[in-house]
Amino acid sequence: SVRMREINRQLLAGAPLQAQMAASLEFVRSLSRPFAVKDPRLVETLWHWTEVFAALQLTPMLIMVERNYEAIAQSYTDRNELVRGKPGTRNRTLDEMLELAEANYARWPYPKLRICYEKLVEAALLVKTRRAMRKTGGLWLDED
Repeated sequence: SVRMREINRQLLAGAPLQAQMAASLEFVRSLSRPFAVKDPRLVETLWHWTEVFAALQLTPMLIMVERNYEAIAQSYTDRNELVRGKPGTRNRTLDEMLELAEANYARWPYPKLRICYEKLVEAALLVKTRRAMRKTGGLWLDED
């Protein structure tokens, strides 16, 4: 969601937490149920969203989509996102980001599961014959 990405950007930029909490509560309340959100910045802001869900007495499932390490590293390299000469983003190397993701997953207090990205691609190909990969990574399916 565009709104979630904006809230996450502001959190990472050090915006006042009280204002971000109010915006986050409003955002989550506005979502149709069931809902799904995706933003790579969640690796760094999940602590905040855990507080939001607790305040709203929601127990959402966290789905961690795991991808082949080399593919992730190549994606960062292709975008020229390097930290200290290694693939990464926002002052964290890929290894540091993955370590943080694992720690967040371990701390998540609600239901959770892991899904393999490559298996998602395989499954999508079973139901759609036309597909494309964005240069920056990620699967999208052409509409027939």
